[in-house]
Amino acid sequence: MNCEEKTLGKAVLVLLVREDKILLAWKPKSESGKRKIGEESWNGPGGGIEEGEGPLIAAIREPSEELKIKINRADLQRVAILHFQNVKSDGSKFLCVVYVFMASNWEGEPQASKEMTDPTFFEIGNIPFDEMMPADRHWLPLVLRGEKIIAEATLGPGQKTLLSEVVIRPMKRTMDCEICGEMDINPIVILPISNGKGAYNTLACEKCARESGCYCEKHKRPHIALAGGGTRCVCCYEGLPEVRE
Repeated sequence: MNCEEKTLGKAVLVLLVREDKILLAWKPKSESGKRKIGEESWNGPGGGIEEGEGPLIAAIREPSEELKIKINRADLQRVAILHFQNVKSDGSKFLCVVYVFMASNWEGEPQASKEMTDPTFFEIGNIPFDEMMPADRHWLPLVLRGEKIIAEATLGPGQKTLLSEVVIRPMKRTMDCEICGEMDINPIVILPISNGKGAYNTLACEKCARESGCYCEKHKRPHIALAGGGTRCVCCYEGLPEVRE
């Protein structure tokens, strides 16, 4: 009986690199009867982006669930975006966009879980590409050398075969939400709160801005920081009229 193949639209992958070694773990065969993406291969922690999450929040959650380690937001660096066209056994296709982050600092010792077993440090020059997803040998060495890239490829059923050339190009700078990690946001809202990296101007998507407590719904604009502490809408302070949509 053929195993049902999982379909995924957006995902994250976290590369854990320390002292010229990369931490990978084995993704075992699914017990549910539905074949997981990347099943029976070495990989970094990662998985689907859940509803209401941005890529950055998912990149914090997945290593915690799969390897029992904690990564702080400030220690994650986005290094790649992978566009994988996947061809299933029945001939149907789906596109999965994978946001790749790298971290060299984390809390806790990696532990095996149901989702990932045998966490192992591999020398950068001895990565087991023959037991990994087929496009990895093309894009991963570039990222480990410090390049930031966008890659595109077509994969066969179960992500076991490469059906196209892997096309790689440099990643252009984009404006990303520093709260949820959503990429290439528009419009951009600048909030007067700490971004966790020493600055008190945080780039945010509109959704996160509205949920921050530093955004005026009446005037559709972020607050300003007050000299004595706290924030306030400058329009409310000056008695300006409400913005009409």
